[in-house]
Amino acid sequence: MVTVNGQFFEAHVSTRHNATLELGNGRYTLQCDALPVRAGDIKELSISDRLGNIARRIQWPDGATFESTDNQSIDRAINHQASVGGVLHALESHWRFIPVALALIGFAVFALFRWGLPAASYHIADRLPVSAHELVSEGAIATLDKVLFTPSKLSQHRQDEVSESFNNLVSQIENSEFNYRLYFRNMSFDGVSLPNAMALPSGEIIVTDAFVQIAGPGELEAVLLHEIGHVEEHHGMQQAISASATSVTVSLTLGEMSGLSELITAVPIFLIHSGYSRKNESAADEFAFKRMAEFGIDPKHFATIITKIGGSQTTETKNYLSSHPGASSRAERALKASAEFNAGAD
Repeated sequence: MVTVNGQFFEAHVSTRHNATLELGNGRYTLQCDALPVRAGDIKELSISDRLGNIARRIQWPDGATFESTDNQSIDRAINHQASVGGVLHALESHWRFIPVALALIGFAVFALFRWGLPAASYHIADRLPVSAHELVSEGAIATLDKVLFTPSKLSQHRQDEVSESFNNLVSQIENSEFNYRLYFRNMSFDGVSLPNAMALPSGEIIVTDAFVQIAGPGELEAVLLHEIGHVEEHHGMQQAISASATSVTVSLTLGEMSGLSELITAVPIFLIHSGYSRKNESAADEFAFKRMAEFGIDPKHFATIITKIGGSQTTETKNYLSSHPGASSRAERALKASAEFNAGAD
């Protein structure tokens, strides 16, 4: 048996518990303070692939998760075998192939920096533990409060109404690994209050006063679900890593979590100036349309609020709020989803 120490998270609960997981002979046993012992066939578990020294995630079918940085013990338990040694031995045994190997290595290094690292950023973001998302977001929201936001002027009654709608939506998102929270802020540019909503990587959703004021019933939920879609798909972390310095991507690829400190600065810069790619925006839209249909909300509300936000902007603010490109085409997709929603209702 192999013993692995780590932290255990119950399904849909963010509380951490120190735990010990024993693996061996096709079986597992999890022991955790104040929680019942879990035991069963190791085939029930979903074990993430190793990525440097980044914490591995072992997940149960019910959504419960065990995280540990003891990668060597986990590798021993699942009989992990690396093939690098065999390749090196073959090269050493056939010295005539060394020049060819060096040329291939040179090309491989070039390809890594030219194509590999940008693509790797998406995979890195998907495999980072929730704690990494939380660390980056905590620093990012502090930065945004210093450079972009001022305190909300909405009444407490209105904030409570919006929070209730938000909590109702979040409660219906199944198997989410994130602890969602809603923040109210005021945001202005050249004295003009801006309607906007944005999501930080770990589930903090920020809505501005102007957005809440123009959003009608169904429209508020539509945008909140869109932002939740960005979180569930890890879009914020993906874009921040991709836009960061190569050193950040390399350090995270090698499992060095020190690269996260630079992302604390990269995330707010990305949210303010760069914005999501059209591919990510479309994915978040589709997430919202699907959930709206499931929750009985007509997707036409998304088209309406997108049009409202666009119509409320001056030339300067349209350039400033460039994080949601292609509003007209997205509104058209929302109306198409609305037609499918109503056809299904009939």
